[in-house]
Amino acid sequence: LTDDASLNAEVFRQKVSNTGATRDMGSVTYKRNLDETLEVRGGVRVNRDKDGTGSKTGSTLANVGATKKLTDRLSVRANHEQALATENGVDFPTRTSIGADYRVTVTTTLNATQEWTRGNKQDTSSTRVGVNTQPWNGAQMTTSYEQQLGESGKRSFANAGLLQTWKLSEMLSVSASLDQTKVLSTTPPVQINLNAPVVTGGEDFTAMSLGTDYHPGTWVWSNRFEYRTSDLSKHRGANLGIQGSPLDELSLQWTMLWQHEVLATSGYNLISDSSLRAAWRPAFDRLILLNRFDVRKNEQSGTGLESKSLRFINNMTANWQTTASWQVRLNHGIKLSDENIQGDTWSGLTDLLGMYVIYDVNEDWDVTMQAAALRVRHLGNYQPTAGFALGYNMFENFWLSMGYNFVGFYDQDFTAAEYTQAGTYMRFRFKYDQNSLADMLK
Repeated sequence: LTDDASLNAEVFRQKVSNTGATRDMGSVTYKRNLDETLEVRGGVRVNRDKDGTGSKTGSTLANVGATKKLTDRLSVRANHEQALATENGVDFPTRTSIGADYRVTVTTTLNATQEWTRGNKQDTSSTRVGVNTQPWNGAQMTTSYEQQLGESGKRSFANAGLLQTWKLSEMLSVSASLDQTKVLSTTPPVQINLNAPVVTGGEDFTAMSLGTDYHPGTWVWSNRFEYRTSDLSKHRGANLGIQGSPLDELSLQWTMLWQHEVLATSGYNLISDSSLRAAWRPAFDRLILLNRFDVRKNEQSGTGLESKSLRFINNMTANWQTTASWQVRLNHGIKLSDENIQGDTWSGLTDLLGMYVIYDVNEDWDVTMQAAALRVRHLGNYQPTAGFALGYNMFENFWLSMGYNFVGFYDQDFTAAEYTQAGTYMRFRFKYDQNSLADMLK
């Protein structure tokens, strides 16, 4: 609104597809800097919930808060959110918190927060103290201790984390991290959502990772390896990648993701994805070609659902700018899959063919007409999608589109770049490079 005042508004809907439960939320917050040392804020939040049985509840909450910088080193903060209706559930209680941050040195800050909640279902108290420090160049270390008290239980846990990056040379850098949480004492809390774990302090864990980045010339080679062990599982993972441009017009990239988790129940989960990508973008031609080939492997055992799948997927896009105002784009995808679920095997070939026509009305508006069809060859099954979209250039390098598909389908291996399901959708595109990032930061 001004240099010292701002207004933030948000509205969203969350839906659980398998039960039909919904949550609608809207909020608005006003912030104002009264001077260089004091910020005040206030707002209101409204939510309406409907569970899977059709029962409806709602909450209306008003909130106020302030942050005061007492000295160059010390700042304090206070927030209060008051439930105005009696239906406030466990997710939206009356909440009060106070906190302080003290800068010990240029690189080290002590912090403390005390929070209380009061609701229809339970009352809680939470205390968090910690330190955030950058002990040397490239490193960041955090530690904290938290105690939570509630009607249904008590939990105390400590957390420590360290991230370090070393630049060994102009071409080579190495990074490593360590995170650990230790539950010091606990009594079982009430789990509001049985499908989700408690927010914090649910289990002991230690996580470590090691990564390298090597970039000779126009090529970049990056790797990261991680290991996490807890009471419930042991997790190992790796991310590998190399990318570069052998020609000015050609860019290549290869990536691999591998994750393996062994559960305490003797089950395991395996995810593996290897991808080879190519982009042909000549400055002298109006034709752009993009291609991506993936090999994806997934296994699951000992979790009540035994399954294995292996998929070979290729996606290709050709974009031709016929004139200054018209573009035509063709998409083709093909997938060979072999899946085994609970002893039953499915194998087959699926392909996708789509066409998109884009017309630039002017520098700020465009219209897109799209049509595509998914064919499952071994079943003789066709699923079409067709619709249109209206796009607007919100600001430089950012494009927002609203679209509608009259009919549609979903396939997880073909819908990363385009929206193919029936109904209304919104999409944004953002051109991201070192120049656009610098402009955005300005």
